[in-house]
Amino acid sequence: MSEPAQYLLEEKISGEAAGGAARTSELMSERTVDLLLKHCPESQRGRWIGLAQRALAGPRQRQAAIRLHCVQCTSYQAGEVARCELTHCPLWDLRKG
Repeated sequence: MSEPAQYLLEEKISGEAAGGAARTSELMSERTVDLLLKHCPESQRGRWIGLAQRALAGPRQRQAAIRLHCVQCTSYQAGEVARCELTHCPLWDLRKG
């Protein structure tokens, strides 16, 4: 499992343990976002920078972080996220936000 996926899974589990309460801790570090964007084609990078910034801060931080992971997993093909069949992924049920 990738480092970002592991971190988001731990966040999901700890959130559920707290009765689903949103945590205010940082979901993703800049290093993690850099790792997710590292292999993004240069021609598409501008499209995903905004999502990466939302994953670092903002009211929908968790959703953006999960979306960024899923988009990276599908080689930055956004339409493939909805068609994902990797039901064993711990973030699968959260991928659509």
